[in-house]
Amino acid sequence: MGKADVAYNKLTKTLWQYAQAKAAEKTLEDLARFAKKTPFSLKDLRQNATSLLGMGFAAEELLPTLDMLGNISAGVGTHRLPFLTLALSQVRTAGKLTGNELRQFSENGVPLLEMLAKESGKSMEEMRDAVTNGSVSFEDVQKVLKKATSQGGKFFGLMENQSKTFGGVLSNIGDTWDIVQAKLLGVSVAGDVKKGGLFDILTKAAMKFLNLLKKLM
Repeated sequence: MGKADVAYNKLTKTLWQYAQAKAAEKTLEDLARFAKKTPFSLKDLRQNATSLLGMGFAAEELLPTLDMLGNISAGVGTHRLPFLTLALSQVRTAGKLTGNELRQFSENGVPLLEMLAKESGKSMEEMRDAVTNGSVSFEDVQKVLKKATSQGGKFFGLMENQSKTFGGVLSNIGDTWDIVQAKLLGVSVAGDVKKGGLFDILTKAAMKFLNLLKKLM
């Protein structure tokens, strides 16, 4: 089992712990549809979704948060998505922005201090003191990031633009092919094996053959 499969299984298990079965399956299906509109692979989004859930985000917060972080990552480098996911998750867990997370955002191309200062009308130095004093909440950080990824913001619509590039198209082709393969085998997006599907039939046939071999031993 590869790393991507492990991440997928972990995401599925975590979702089932946080929501009822139908809600969990819907979230996974929504995630698959969301991936088609981004330059990120479905596997990458699953891994980041798992991280968000593990750090206290609710299932219904996944897509809005990934949309926000994904647009920012599309502007500063798509490879930075896991680092931004971690930084925001740590702010969420602490309930406030600390110097460590501020540095993580800065090192990954997001001028968060400048964004916060502009939004609050404070100077950079005053904003830095506010971070040191622990008076910048998770909600403050979330607000400026949402604003930056909303219409008129610096990072608005960047994922959609990148998804139309050659690399983005290739990523979407790969995701679509994975989903098609799963459907042909009779496996849902949530990883459930459909009764009567090809995978189900082959699995049962293999089990029968194995039992036959055991009887001959």
